[in-house]
Amino acid sequence: MFLSWRVRTPAQPIALPFLLVGALLVAACSPSGGRDEASPIDDGEAVVELDGPPTVSTVTGSVAARVGPGRALAAAAGAGTLLVATTTGLHVFAGVGSPGEGVLGEPAASLPTPAGGPVEHVALSPDGTTAVVGNAEITELWALAPAAAEPGRIATVERADSAGFGPPGHAVVVRPEVVEVLDAATGEAVERYEAPASATFGALAVAADGGSWMVPVLGRSGHRALWSAGGSPAALVDLPLPTELSFGRVVVAPDGAGALIELWSEDLFDGVVASWRAAGGLRWSTPITATEVWDARPGGGLVVTDGVLSRSVADDGTERALPDAGGDGAAVVVHALASDRHVTVLHDGSRLLVGPDGARALVVPSAPQPAVTTTARHDRTGLAVVDALGRVELLDELGAVVAVVDRYAGGAINDLALSTDGALAVATTTGAVTVLDSGNPSGGPTARLDHPEGNVDSVAFSPDGRRLATGIAARRSALAFDDTIALWDLAAATRTTEIGGESEDVPGCSSFTNRLRWSPDGSFVVAVSHDFTVLLLDPATSQVRRELPPHAGPVLDVALSPDGRRLATSANDSTLRIWDTASGDLVAEHDAAIGGYRSLAFVDGSTVLGADLSGRITSIDVDSGRITATFEAVKAREAQLVVSPDGSLAVAGDGATVRVWSTSTGAEIGRLDGHSGAAVASTFTPDGGGLIVGSADGTVVFWDLTLA
Repeated sequence: MFLSWRVRTPAQPIALPFLLVGALLVAACSPSGGRDEASPIDDGEAVVELDGPPTVSTVTGSVAARVGPGRALAAAAGAGTLLVATTTGLHVFAGVGSPGEGVLGEPAASLPTPAGGPVEHVALSPDGTTAVVGNAEITELWALAPAAAEPGRIATVERADSAGFGPPGHAVVVRPEVVEVLDAATGEAVERYEAPASATFGALAVAADGGSWMVPVLGRSGHRALWSAGGSPAALVDLPLPTELSFGRVVVAPDGAGALIELWSEDLFDGVVASWRAAGGLRWSTPITATEVWDARPGGGLVVTDGVLSRSVADDGTERALPDAGGDGAAVVVHALASDRHVTVLHDGSRLLVGPDGARALVVPSAPQPAVTTTARHDRTGLAVVDALGRVELLDELGAVVAVVDRYAGGAINDLALSTDGALAVATTTGAVTVLDSGNPSGGPTARLDHPEGNVDSVAFSPDGRRLATGIAARRSALAFDDTIALWDLAAATRTTEIGGESEDVPGCSSFTNRLRWSPDGSFVVAVSHDFTVLLLDPATSQVRRELPPHAGPVLDVALSPDGRRLATSANDSTLRIWDTASGDLVAEHDAAIGGYRSLAFVDGSTVLGADLSGRITSIDVDSGRITATFEAVKAREAQLVVSPDGSLAVAGDGATVRVWSTSTGAEIGRLDGHSGAAVASTFTPDGGGLIVGSADGTVVFWDLTLA
């Protein structure tokens, strides 16, 4: 059963787009051949009105349902409290701290995401009773009440770049021109510091003791910083460091006695790190490279080189090499803990634990994912780690997992497909496809199809809705991609066959995105291969029925005409090809925009739409290659383009906004706002009255449309 949506004016069947993540990477490819002469149409060329289906003058909509809790972006830990910032809100978990607690259930309280975009900075007070959260537009100070009461917003600050907690009972908020110390109970500013002339403030760094902090002063008259120790009023200090280098990361020592300061060259490949102590000024400095990550410890520092914790540096500048314990993958950050142990979180999700005697052990989670953020507790007794899928782990000082929050580990959505009987397939970066009943989206999944190979790029239902094709594009080496295509029996939720996956190296480009299209009559599946070819697969035999000659560069997208007789392919070699699917003959080849059309959609058998790398959408006659129209106000630089079943509308995501155009005039006739993340993948119900959009925030939004 489909979700029942109201359509208050005559329905026009529609369809919609996916966001093609990484389109700009394709632009950077260097194919072995192809045409890069010029774009076939100037930006200022007039829109040409076309003969076509009846146009809809306006499209509006309201959110009918939202499914999914969102994806975790960052986390912070305080005394017994864990604050998780997600793409849809902030959630407080109370009473956290006992080893072996396992997976945490429902949050004790939730906060709304500040207006202006996703959360970019989040911090908890040492006692866990106050939070500061924000983005580039809004930063908010919240009182976290007991679980039985609602949290309360204490204060709001506009356009703060960073924020955290300094002296007990106080928060520090940094804007480019002003640093303010706020009373955490009232939000009133008790101290205020203005940036010197022709200078601005950088990012806040806070000591583990919570009483000392530093903010760099970004200017051209030598390096300075705003420094406060132990809750005393802040003062400007001079930092005698190379003026040809620019501020990088600043880390205040856990004991609040000084800081490590990174400076970098313009190309960010080399620089220096210096140890500054409040009691003695600059103590030592040493050259560094882009492969190194530093952290401050009492009386010195620690450095990770090429992903391995390599040496410690004493307060007098003396270096001591640390024995290698193995482990690969670039380091995200190294944290010095209060117990004189150190935890290095590697990009692949594993952790390198080092004890006071230099002994170390590599700890690898059961299902490691690339780490996104790590935050040390104020007292340096543990870490909160968020991985790429949104799984949150709270670690103690020995690296043991204290608590896990996996309810926000849904990953980002890559693609959606809707079957004729209302099954909705949702493909995500987690390597799994979830099948929902679109008539009861909140009722939970009806099936889960696991893809152990990794990230699922594309999904497509057979016309009868009984089978599902899934495709992945997983990197296996610098230039090798696994392009496994699997066919599934939905009734049994089992994989019946798989094709590809040979992970062969390919010339010319290191990017590849899988694309699948099932023919209207169910007789073949179109699939993009990593070797620049396009395959027509027989779903009955799982054999390659036809392999089309390769483009000279990576294939960006494919589209089938409504009757399935014509296939359009676009590649990075700046060509658009039209094929006869019955014979496999090349019907026509046309010059495309520079870099090719990264998204294609047929309007009818003779017209195809192409979205190029600049975000412009054009209407193209498939026989002649003539540009017949350009679309208004186009910003679809990353989103996949889809056309309605009757060919009257085209839709694409522009960040979190869904834009709708008339295909007959190119006029923009509607915008749908209501997503907290980029509109990545979309599909319409057959009657055009409902729109389903999958977002990069990990949620699926169901729209009730009004067409006029």
